[in-house]
This record gives sequence, C-alpha cells and structure tokens, in this order.
Amino acid sequence: MIKPRFSLLLILVTAAVTIAPSQGCPYIRSLQEKQSGNGGGPGGGGQDNEIYVQELLDSHSMIDREVTHNDDGSITTKTFSDDAQVAGWLQVHVAEMKARVDESMDVRSWDPFFVSLVEHHEEMSVEISNLSNGVQVELSASTDCGQSLIEAHTEVVSLFVETGREESSKAHDAPEACDIMSTASPMQAPSAPSDEIGNSTKFASSAESQGLFVIMLVASIVVML
Repeated sequence: MIKPRFSLLLILVTAAVTIAPSQGCPYIRSLQEKQSGNGGGPGGGGQDNEIYVQELLDSHSMIDREVTHNDDGSITTKTFSDDAQVAGWLQVHVAEMKARVDESMDVRSWDPFFVSLVEHHEEMSVEISNLSNGVQVELSASTDCGQSLIEAHTEVVSLFVETGREESSKAHDAPEACDIMSTASPMQAPSAPSDEIGNSTKFASSAESQGLFVIMLVASIVVML
C-alpha cells in the first residue's frame, strides 16, 4: 500500500508538471490559443489565413494582376480572378496581411524582405478596396526605404501570382535603402506556418525554469517527509 505522504508527493509533483508548462510557457500558450481560435491574427484568423495562402498559391494560374506605377511614385495594383471563390480568398488574405503588418506581427519571419517590411510599415501607406472579382491596393511611401519596399513588394507578389509555390519557397533580400533592425538569415521556406516559428528560445528558457521549479518542490516535500 502506498503511504499517505508518498501519495501526497505524487499528487503535488503531477500537478506541478501539468500546470506549470501551460501557465509559464509562451509557446504552449500560443498553440493553445491557436487551437481555440484566439490567436494568429485579427479575429483569431491566423490558421484560416494560412489556408487561404496555400489555396492561392495552388490556384495562381487562375489569378490575374495589373500594376500601375503612378507619376507621384505611388503604385496601384489590381489582383483578381474570374473564379468567385479565389476572388474571395484574395480579399480576405490581403485584408488580414495588412492587419498583421500594421500590428507588427510576424510575416514570413525567415524572409529578410518581409522582416524589413514589417519593421518599416509606418513609412508606407496601404489602402485596400474590394472589387467585384478581387482587390485593388493603393501603395505610397513617405521615405526612400518605404518607396523601395512598396516597389519590391509589388514585384514579389507578382512573382507569387506568376509561379505560385516556386517563388513562395524563396527568401528575398531587404532593400538597401532600409536599415534592418533585426537580421533574418536567408533560407528555404519552413514547412510549418510562420506564426509558429521563432519561439524555440523562449520555450527552452521556460522549460528550464519549470524544471527548476519542480526540483525545488520535490526537495521541499522530501525534507518535510
């Protein structure tokens, strides 16, 4: 028969191991929020937006794009499709991506260009208008860096439309006109969604703290025994 004190020890250790990670680990908390629909973007749409991205890449041959470089340096793009479902994906994706950038949330955090785009988003102006078959975007900039970003972004998105996953798997250089405040190393696209990348350091640090907590708890109980 298990002694009462030993039973208490097992209960407390089990509680510590079960509760501590979910309360103290940002990575696990983030995944829990995603699973419940509360994380990843406006309205908890992070996972949905990832689905839209994959669908758009696979349907790139069904998408058309028109780009106009205006005399004042601004750029007007129209991205559209004769397929109503694809047109709807375009509208949702563009709106959610603008929201993520405006909130300085990660977008392709392994890609130096998109790191720079997020860091310098206040140097650009983006106005979105839904069309009957897609979306129109008006881009302008207030600095040389911002101008370089809107021009490069226009080219990159056009390549996404042209080649789909082939271009999406590549990293892109940040414009020379922009000072990169945090460095992203060029590499091939990760298999996991970008929202779940870059948290391994936090996870390791949190795990060490939780392990120390459990050890201290066990040591205290042993002394009491």
